[in-house]
Amino acid sequence: MRSRGARIAAIAGSLLLGGLALGVGVAWWQRCALAEWLAVRALAARGVHAELRVARLDLAGAEIADLRLGAAAPPDLTLSHAALAWSYAGLRAGRLERIELRGLRVRARVDDDGLQLGALEALLERGEDTDNEPLALPFLEATLADAEARIDSREGTLRMRASGSAAPEGELVRATLTLRGESPQGALEFGGGGTVGLESQEIAAAGALSGVTPWGRVDGNVRALGSLAALRVELSGSALPDARALPVRAAAPIRVRAAATRDAAGVIDVELELAADRIEWIGMGAAASISAEASVREAAGVLSAESRFSLAGAELTDAGSAASVEGTATLRGGSVGATFELREIELPELARAAA
Repeated sequence: MRSRGARIAAIAGSLLLGGLALGVGVAWWQRCALAEWLAVRALAARGVHAELRVARLDLAGAEIADLRLGAAAPPDLTLSHAALAWSYAGLRAGRLERIELRGLRVRARVDDDGLQLGALEALLERGEDTDNEPLALPFLEATLADAEARIDSREGTLRMRASGSAAPEGELVRATLTLRGESPQGALEFGGGGTVGLESQEIAAAGALSGVTPWGRVDGNVRALGSLAALRVELSGSALPDARALPVRAAAPIRVRAAATRDAAGVIDVELELAADRIEWIGMGAAASISAEASVREAAGVLSAESRFSLAGAELTDAGSAASVEGTATLRGGSVGATFELREIELPELARAAA
């Protein structure tokens, strides 16, 4: 009886193990379909309609194709291809080894309530504030290629094309980014890169900007230094106004330097310098060379500002008169003050009458 019972137990155990192995085998065989089903259900639980195809899934990573988020037609987000690479150690640390995204398309709109992202808003909702926590990237390396965002508004459609990459360098992450924006009013291009510290949150980045806006052409360089808590952004470049859009004609590009700083206490300082060899105000019969400086501070809701300017060789072209003017203007605590100094004036008509 004992041997017969042992044989029955062995057979039952073998059948159980065989069934389990068969189940695991079927699950592994259908792993892509199972992953698609789980992903769609997880997104649906957050209120996002999704369609996708898992092209590959194994112990080293996965490939996802034809991702569509949002029930709208066309959807709020589509992605042609995503490649994910992982390792056991990386998964234990809560990160992927590498992410490659290609063919990303995002649709959004701007209305009276601001920027509307559709189905993406449910995915971008944040929990508790984590501003003071170290950065925790969910990947070691990332590549973005052929990405485009379309933003519709009453003024027309803005298309933003982007590509970039990010990779670790010790405690730092080095990133590069290329952007091109096109709208009915013009086109702008930006290219740059920099580093950010995962623990220190220190930022060092620089880039170049050029293109045409509704008001004229701009060219410049941008630099950012500091940290997420205290950051300084500097801009230097030139602008050539379009006389068809602005009542101003410049003989040469206007030179501009600007800087904005936010410290750890939330105090914001803005500095601006502007210089133009000669500007003519169309329809006013006036022209001048301009030099101006301004500084603005916002602290605890209180705004203060100070500016200095000079107009050299200012002239009324119709009358032939000319003058040099310098002045200052201040704003402190709601009080405004201004001073002007007329340093030199020429009045040809008066000089001829005196002669």
